[in-house]
Amino acid sequence: MKYLHIALVSLCLLWAGKANSQAVLSNFELRMENGQFNNPSAYQFDVYLYNNSASSFELRAGTVSFWINATWRNAGTITPSIVSSSLVAGQQTGTSAYTNGSTDFFRKSISAATSGSGTSIAANTKVKLFTILFTNSSSFASGSTPNFAWKFSGTNACGFTYTDTTTTASAIAVNSTTVTATQSNCFTPTYWTGSQWNAGSTTAGAASTAVPTSSKDAVIYSGTYSGALLCRNYALYAGTTHTLGSSTLEATGNINTIGTFSASSGTINLTGVSSNQTSNQSITGNSITVANLGFGTSGNGGTKTLVARISVSDVVTQSGSAILASNGNLTLLSSASGTARIATLSSGTDITGNIKVERYIPASYRRYRYLSSPVVGGTTLQWRDNGASTAGRGIHITGSTGTVDPSLNNGTSAYKYTENLSAGGSDINSKWQAVDGNTGLTNGQGYNVFVRGDRTKNLLLATDTVPNNTTIWVSGTYPVSPVTLPVTYNPTLGNGWNLVGNPFPSTIDWDAVSGWTKTNIGNAIYIYNTTANTFGTYDGTTSTNGVTRYISSGQAFFIQANASSPALSVSESAKVAALGSNLFKGPELNCLRIKLSQDASAWDETVIRFMDNKVDSFNANEDVRKLPNSTLNLGSYFGPETYAIVNYLNKSSLGNKTVPLQAKVKTPGTYTLSFSQVADFDANVELFLKDNYKNTSTNLRLNNTYVLDMDTTSAAMADGRLEIIFSTKANGVNALLAEPKTHVLVYPNPAKESIHLSLSAGSFEAATIKVFTATGAIVYQGIHSGNAVELNIENLSEGMYFITVETNKNQRLNTKFSK
Repeated sequence: MKYLHIALVSLCLLWAGKANSQAVLSNFELRMENGQFNNPSAYQFDVYLYNNSASSFELRAGTVSFWINATWRNAGTITPSIVSSSLVAGQQTGTSAYTNGSTDFFRKSISAATSGSGTSIAANTKVKLFTILFTNSSSFASGSTPNFAWKFSGTNACGFTYTDTTTTASAIAVNSTTVTATQSNCFTPTYWTGSQWNAGSTTAGAASTAVPTSSKDAVIYSGTYSGALLCRNYALYAGTTHTLGSSTLEATGNINTIGTFSASSGTINLTGVSSNQTSNQSITGNSITVANLGFGTSGNGGTKTLVARISVSDVVTQSGSAILASNGNLTLLSSASGTARIATLSSGTDITGNIKVERYIPASYRRYRYLSSPVVGGTTLQWRDNGASTAGRGIHITGSTGTVDPSLNNGTSAYKYTENLSAGGSDINSKWQAVDGNTGLTNGQGYNVFVRGDRTKNLLLATDTVPNNTTIWVSGTYPVSPVTLPVTYNPTLGNGWNLVGNPFPSTIDWDAVSGWTKTNIGNAIYIYNTTANTFGTYDGTTSTNGVTRYISSGQAFFIQANASSPALSVSESAKVAALGSNLFKGPELNCLRIKLSQDASAWDETVIRFMDNKVDSFNANEDVRKLPNSTLNLGSYFGPETYAIVNYLNKSSLGNKTVPLQAKVKTPGTYTLSFSQVADFDANVELFLKDNYKNTSTNLRLNNTYVLDMDTTSAAMADGRLEIIFSTKANGVNALLAEPKTHVLVYPNPAKESIHLSLSAGSFEAATIKVFTATGAIVYQGIHSGNAVELNIENLSEGMYFITVETNKNQRLNTKFSK
């Protein structure tokens, strides 16, 4: 234990060490902090003694003295009082005095204590010597500042007293002598007057105009301050303004904003370090909005506590091992300009307490949105803005049961997807389960929610159908990394389709080098494009419908598990800062993009891409299986219920390949097929679209669009009606284009007892006909000839069935029917 004696702010210290060791002064600081006006004539502040050394010491006695700017007193009379103290009881009774005159002066004594009965100050801690209240007989001068200055000369000089005594070589050396302290040990606030900085100097009550530094407190005392600021503690007094703009306020101590803090484009950085006891910091005062909030510094920890409400519009960043204690006061904003995020947190750090995370939803269409909760403990009630009806906030959640908002038909508007749900058997569209308006949201789970606009929309009014912008939010704790996403695999039920969600309040990268664990999970993610009203995909190589490798905060997405015991988890290191609108750095050679659209509100895209080391047959580990859309679907057709939104083919077959397409729409009408990236194919390759229903062919190098009439006939929507033909000029395409295309016609469909099969061209000539269930089991196989075939289906169970016809001309034709 070291002993500290402040005599006229003098210190008596005892060091422990080897005999004859050289004495060094204790690393201490005297600081005035936390100044505030209780009213215009009452000013209160704290005086702290910091022990920044590696050893503890005991405070025995002393006197603290400093000058005050007499002009600040405004011709009144100041009466001091000690409001509180953290000293031991016996040392709190010392006298205090204030001299009102041409030079104002304050002195406070600390009662003497015997060894062992003084105030112990542990290493790297501080003690509040006292809280001083100056009560003035008049209001303090608004145009002047206190200019506190520690007194370093005269009777009440700040100095150190210690003696030097040496005993035997093995004994403790006690060093004592007398020196004079310097300004470097003692700190007073620096005040902004509205036009300059004022700080105390060694001259009685005089002002120094030196700007604050990382070791000095800054007080915006009067008027308006503009621009960046670096300081220790920061205080913004009532009635004052700090216009930060796009600059940075960096504080190594605490921040208190009582005045007007204008910083919606600016940054606050909390960079306190343990060496000067500022690693634990806080933000108090009024609510503020900033673009960026940073906490921590390399090599240092500490807890940064939010007592005031802080809203962030861009990013929260963390350094070192610091922890942010949000206390429910952190909000990540979302607007048309962007959504705030929390950047990657270091291992072992955390954000504690609840955080509020917003998600802006533009008024594009009344459509389903695939959403997730980026916090633990979020609820659908929060999505509903806790039931309030505030313009621009929240959504309605309707349904027939539970806590719901009333609507004309009380239709369900929120769902989760359960892959292993037994209901509906193998029908993947039967795995949706209703979610009401007061349900807990599972972090990492995806949800499908119909969004009509904000909660001011009248769902009981049939004409109130135009959506408007809204912002939803959830509140809960920050997810613990890594987060395990809920995935299952049941090939006879949901066939591995799982709707999961981004668990973090940040964009994550499906292609991140580290951060993902993917066991028995397909390469592709499926994200709903609200504008297109279709699912887009990204598989690490190719994207469709505008989907990229990046998964936004609050975004749900489908993945497909492909084997038993699947696992999918994501950690902090998968987070990314930028979204990047251009996925590929170079052209996609020999890649054809085909888009099916009717108008700007709905489209679907499929890709046919020739690459090395690919196979032409469907490969579940390479080709991206089609996830059906509700309105229109376009993809490569491989056989019964086998469609690919991305079809990879071996480059060796580029000069002689025909690819059948699936093109189906919910509403008959006139649609457009658009073809892009044709110019990126090898120059000697011809590309043609063949329409077997219209018996037309289109050279895609000359025409990049095709008008597609879709009527209600089965032939118009038959799989394989459309084909893309790739052929080198040397091989020619005439033979491929001239080859008649045959379709299998089935009627009636649906059927109960029997079905009739015929060919659109020619007859069955020793054709092998197979009938499959939806799970691939063969329920009929036979060889038939003639113009028509009748099959008895009376003994088949109700459901969907698929027919394959293999002709003696090596044709493989497919169709389906339902019973």
